[in-house]
Amino acid sequence: MFRFTIAASLLLVLSLDASASGWQRLKLGNGGIVTRLDIAHDGTMVNSTDSFGCYIWSVTQNQWVQLLNVSAMPIGTGPSGDGCDEIRIDPANTSNIWMLWNGNLYKSTNKGASFSAVSSYPTQPANSTDGSPTKSFGPYGAIDPNNSNVLYFSTTSRGLYFTNDGTTFSQVTASSAGLPGSVGNNPARPASAGTDATSVTVGTGRKTFTTNSASFGFSVGTSNFVQVWETSNPAIQMIGNVTASSAATFTINVTNAQGSGTHSDWTVGNLNAIGGGHRIVFDTSGGTISLGGQVRTANVFVHTYLWCGNMEKH
Repeated sequence: MFRFTIAASLLLVLSLDASASGWQRLKLGNGGIVTRLDIAHDGTMVNSTDSFGCYIWSVTQNQWVQLLNVSAMPIGTGPSGDGCDEIRIDPANTSNIWMLWNGNLYKSTNKGASFSAVSSYPTQPANSTDGSPTKSFGPYGAIDPNNSNVLYFSTTSRGLYFTNDGTTFSQVTASSAGLPGSVGNNPARPASAGTDATSVTVGTGRKTFTTNSASFGFSVGTSNFVQVWETSNPAIQMIGNVTASSAATFTINVTNAQGSGTHSDWTVGNLNAIGGGHRIVFDTSGGTISLGGQVRTANVFVHTYLWCGNMEKH
């Protein structure tokens, strides 16, 4: 039996066997902060970092092995220094490993020997892991322990997605999930707030937008977040809370910036209605239920960062 602790880039293991000699450092490499660790019932172990990929424990090599490598990843998505948002093992079939990396969801059916992209999952701004305020939250993904085809995976800022067939992901909305009241996810990156032609350099700190196509009416407050992205390249984006607002002018304190350069073609959206950084857990104590000819775990708990701490149960 083992117990793990994580601090900075160290991953330590404590064996609770009678013959154990105490804590031992496991060689992981240059991985930044270890943000995820998943251990299956058969001993399969994976982890993800915020700055250098994901790893799987190799019993034969007695070390952590990098999953983001040329032989495992699809052509054109070779290894990089980017971190992973999430990595999860299918509890019913540990050959299946799901990984959120570089804005996309990938699946392996052979314990990480190869991954394929899941095309129905919405591509996220790449890469959001290192600068995300929710990077240490999670788990962002969960696989039903009673049904490998039922999964929930969160985006960082575009809502929660699910699949009942293991392939096709759809967004969880108030109408699709019967969420109480007005709680739910509006369409991804709502552009109803208009566009802005202000020339702004990407980066953190205070950014003011003054030549907007509409009156935004954003209220001032640390809980009111705004996202702006370069219209022709949405991967270039800034997220921050509103510090000043007057008709068609507003100022945000940017806390998360992706991309670089100076741009003058921005689309603006209000992040409060989208939600992201969900924690997802299947509760097996509630037993199973039969839906659509499938046996599934009856209870799923979801908590979202941008719903101001709401916890929903399905």
